[in-house]
Amino acid sequence: MNLELIGKTALISGSTKGIGFAIASQLAAEGAQVIVNGRSDSAVNSALQQIRKAVPKAEVEGFAGDPATTKATEELLKLFPAVDILVNNLGIYEPKPFDKTSDEDWRHVFEVNVLSGVRLSRAYVSEMKQRDWGRIIFISSESAISTPKEMIHYGMTKTAQLAVSRGLAEYCGGTGVTVNSILPGPLILPGEIHDTLVQEFAGILLHLEAVEGSDDAELCSSSECLARARELAKSGLEDARRMLLNLRPKSLEGSTLPDALRQLAEGFSCDCTITCTFCHAGHMRGLPVVIQDELYRVAQEAPSNVRKHSRATSASLSLGYGPAAIVLKIKDNGQGFAMIKHQAAGHGYGLTTMRERAQRLGGKIEIETWPGAGTEVRITAPLAGSIQMERSNQ
Repeated sequence: MNLELIGKTALISGSTKGIGFAIASQLAAEGAQVIVNGRSDSAVNSALQQIRKAVPKAEVEGFAGDPATTKATEELLKLFPAVDILVNNLGIYEPKPFDKTSDEDWRHVFEVNVLSGVRLSRAYVSEMKQRDWGRIIFISSESAISTPKEMIHYGMTKTAQLAVSRGLAEYCGGTGVTVNSILPGPLILPGEIHDTLVQEFAGILLHLEAVEGSDDAELCSSSECLARARELAKSGLEDARRMLLNLRPKSLEGSTLPDALRQLAEGFSCDCTITCTFCHAGHMRGLPVVIQDELYRVAQEAPSNVRKHSRATSASLSLGYGPAAIVLKIKDNGQGFAMIKHQAAGHGYGLTTMRERAQRLGGKIEIETWPGAGTEVRITAPLAGSIQMERSNQ
C-alpha cells in the first residue's frame, strides 16, 4: 500500500512489541520517519534492530522513557519537538477484583493509559493545526464499551480515551488534523500460545501414549494417566479462555510466585520421567504483577525444553530474591546445550521467547552449559522502580 508518508514523522508510544511495534514497522515500511518508544534501552534497541532488519531503508529512532511521567515527556519533547503522526498506544493493565482495587491503582492506570496520551497530544496538536496536517490516534480497546469485570479500572481508562479523542476531534474541526480511536480486541501472541497451550497439549500426548502402551496389569497406572490428561485438557481450555480475556496465568491468582512455581515443578514431575524440584532463597516479598507473569511464563517454557531436548533425569527451578533484582534459575543434568541448540533449531519460540520476556523486564538471560554436564538458564530481572507491562495489545 502507499499511504504517502514519505517525509512524515511518526511517534508511537509503547511500541517495542505487539500492536505498537506492528504499527511502527508498517509506518517505517511506508517511508515515515518513525520514533519507537519503550521504557528500557534494551527493549527500544531490540525493536529498532528488528525494524531495520525487516525494512533495511527504514528511518527509525528510539526514545527510552515513560510518557506516563512528566519528566520523561519533557525529555521526549526536547528531542522531538514536532511530529506529524502521534499514536497513543502506551498502556498497562492488571486484573484485580473491584473491592481490592485501591485508590492508587485507579490513579496509576489513569496516569499511564489516559494522561500519557493527553500530555503528548497537548504538546503536538498546536503545531499540527498550524501546519494544517496531522494525525492523532488513540489505541483504545473493546473494553471501552464492554467493561471487563476483572478490570473495571482498566475499562474506565479505555472509555476515557474515547471521550478525549472525540473532544479533541471537535477541537481540531475545520483543520487538516484528524483524531481517531481504534478499539482492537485481545491479541494472542505466538509466544503466549507456545508457553501455555503447546506445553499442555504435549503433556496430554505423553499421558495418552503411556496408556496406549500399557497392558491389563497396568490398569491402575493407565487410569492415573487418563486422569492427568483430563486435567491438562481442562487447564488448556482455561488458559485459552484467559488469553482471550487478557487475564493472568490462573496459577498466579490468589497465589505467590514461589507457590505457583512449586506447583509447576510438581506437575512437570508428574507428566514425565524427569524429577523436578523447586526452592527459593532470600527475603520473599511482593513483586510487580508483570515480573510474576513473565517469570512464570519462562518457567513454563524452560522445563518443556528440558523434556524435549536434554535427556535429563532431574531438573530444578529456583527463585532468588536479592536487594535489587530477582533471579529465576532452571537447571538440568542433561546432555548440554550443544545438542539442545541443534535439536531446537526448528522449534521456533523457546529461547527467543524467553529472551524477549527478559528484555521486557529490563533484565537479561544467561545460559551456561557443558557437553554431558547439563544446562543452567538464568533470568535476572531488576526490582528498582515500578515496572509495569507496556501494553500494546490493548
